[in-house]
Amino acid sequence: MKIETDASNLNSALTSSSFDMAVNAIIFRDIKCLLYSEFVSAKVLYIPMSCNIIADALAKLGAYLGLGSGAVELWSDCNPAAVNDLVATDQVLTSV
Repeated sequence: MKIETDASNLNSALTSSSFDMAVNAIIFRDIKCLLYSEFVSAKVLYIPMSCNIIADALAKLGAYLGLGSGAVELWSDCNPAAVNDLVATDQVLTSV
């Protein structure tokens, strides 16, 4: 299991003891316990947002599509044009 986050505090809370005395420490300890007891291998990685622009855009698109409608959208044949555009942009950015 690999979890990537652009939240450096969350990364620190889940990979060290630096937040063990924080107000929400029990939540972080529970998450760490679940990660390491339920998965053979678990890693939490910090990925700067600048390296995660496409994932952020896809998450925003997903949140926007679900706003207020309560409907679930399923694409079985092809991706929506917006998703294809984001993936194409990512491929261009990573090939440079």
